[in-house]
Amino acid sequence: MSIVVGVVMVLGVVTAVVLPLLRAEEARPVETVDERGELLEREKTVALMAIREAEFDRATGKLSDEDYGILRRAYEQRALGAMSELDRHQTTPPATEESGSLAAFCPRCGFQFAEADRFCGSCGNPRPAIEAAPPRQTDSNELASP
Repeated sequence: MSIVVGVVMVLGVVTAVVLPLLRAEEARPVETVDERGELLEREKTVALMAIREAEFDRATGKLSDEDYGILRRAYEQRALGAMSELDRHQTTPPATEESGSLAAFCPRCGFQFAEADRFCGSCGNPRPAIEAAPPRQTDSNELASP
């Protein structure tokens, strides 16, 4: 009798562990724009804080000028790389789709919409329409030829 109870318990535990792993593939949300922006912002902040810390260490004599220069250049490159990627990430490309078409991903949680979905299957947020980008205004200096 105790063997049967043990087998049932083991099967229950195995089912509880394996089932979420099998379902995770179909319901995995895509990384959202906000998450990527937050990661880049954090990387930029960490690099700038490291530069400040290196400046403090040099001022207190813990770091030589040569080592400070090496560290500063490395952290500046890291911060500038994060800033430029953040700028590229935050600029939205011009809309190629007509106004009124539906978004492919949920803006709240990043879940990918199925073609017929009107609401997000993950968070319940209504599916937004994509708005067409306003036409770019050109400066009069850009139109003049050299």
